[in-house]
Amino acid sequence: MPSALRFANLLKSAFTMSTAMKVHCLFIVVLTFLTMSLTMPQTLANTISTTLSKSEDGRWSVEYQSAEPISQLQFKRSPDNSRAQRWQLPEQFAIAYEDGKEMIRRDDGAPFTQVEAELTATYITLDKEYAPFSPFSDGGLLVYSGRFFVCAGHCDTTQNQWPMRVEAPITNTIIVQGQIYQGEAQWTDSNSGHNIYVGPAEQRYQGEFVSIIDEGLPPSLRELMDSALPEFMRFYAEHLAAPESMPQLFASYSPTSDGRYGHQGGVLPNQVFMHWYGWVDESAVNQTLWFFAHEAAHIFQQPHTFSSDAAWLHEGSAELFAELALNDKALHKTARPSAIENAQVACVNGLTEGISFDQTLKQNSRLMYSCGLVLFNAMHNDLVAQGEDIFSLWNAYDAAVTGGEQASETTFMSVASRHLSALLSTQLNSLLQPDNLHPVDVMANITGSE
Repeated sequence: MPSALRFANLLKSAFTMSTAMKVHCLFIVVLTFLTMSLTMPQTLANTISTTLSKSEDGRWSVEYQSAEPISQLQFKRSPDNSRAQRWQLPEQFAIAYEDGKEMIRRDDGAPFTQVEAELTATYITLDKEYAPFSPFSDGGLLVYSGRFFVCAGHCDTTQNQWPMRVEAPITNTIIVQGQIYQGEAQWTDSNSGHNIYVGPAEQRYQGEFVSIIDEGLPPSLRELMDSALPEFMRFYAEHLAAPESMPQLFASYSPTSDGRYGHQGGVLPNQVFMHWYGWVDESAVNQTLWFFAHEAAHIFQQPHTFSSDAAWLHEGSAELFAELALNDKALHKTARPSAIENAQVACVNGLTEGISFDQTLKQNSRLMYSCGLVLFNAMHNDLVAQGEDIFSLWNAYDAAVTGGEQASETTFMSVASRHLSALLSTQLNSLLQPDNLHPVDVMANITGSE
């Protein structure tokens, strides 16, 4: 019985009882009301359970169940209205699209507690959103959980817990947040969600990470990834703190029948993935390897060290970490020739006298990568001259944040001042001052390119 109905029944009963029973019943009523008040916000955020199912013949469906009758389900993320074309709902249900939001409702407006939809489990490109399905050529899939997050009624910022379940034939491997299951898995998702692998492929568990590389990819690309990914993942494990859960690397491929081709890559907590569809350009092997090296570096940076006020910190460091990892494994020339030299040219050309470094980065986000790489390379060279390296500085910064300091540019520079030479520390602090309108000159001093 719904909690609100129980409350009403208790209240009604209190007026038909003896005085002693009235007191006792009213005490229960008050206690029930207080309990409802204390638990209601948490309950509202978790009333919907989501089950994704794969049938024996490979068809996919999603079922939503609510603990209370609801008037509609609203999707947490809706970059477009494509669900209406790709989801098959029962006759009495439909997906509406209003003010940039998608909702599932009954046609007659009646409340409901359960709805199931058949899904189109093929790849689709979405604007600023990951695809719900990234197929592998052997029938396996990456399933993006964030695409299936819903709220009872309307979504708001307080709702960030998503009870999820996946069911598949027992012969299927399921990988959820680095954990490996057979046939079914259940967990509570949060934030932007995760990619879930479901399929027949044998995962490659190599101590530091789990990877699945599609056998349908060209041999040159597959073989290079097979040999390189374990090498630079071990490199990161040797130099940086271990992630909170097992890192996962996925490379998938699906053919097309309409001539479309392309690829999309991304990173989610402890996951790096790339999907190719149609035709695979083997000349892109080098850029692909760099992509995995850069994104895997983010996994080892630890999420809490990402600074929102200065993206050059995590992007620039990831660029340098990738450069060092690939160079360490004798892959530098293959992966990206003259990465640092190219970054220096791009950075200097992007800076403008009369505009601060901070404002320039806000106007041109690509400089967070190129200028960030140049700055971290300068720090690395400075530290090596003193018997340290950039990893010792980053680990010191990570320890400071773990110890309670704020993840920010200020904290990083405070830690860096205790490791870098006085000259470089002064130059960096000068560059980062918001009133310094001569970033080109300072950058030239830092790189020695005057």
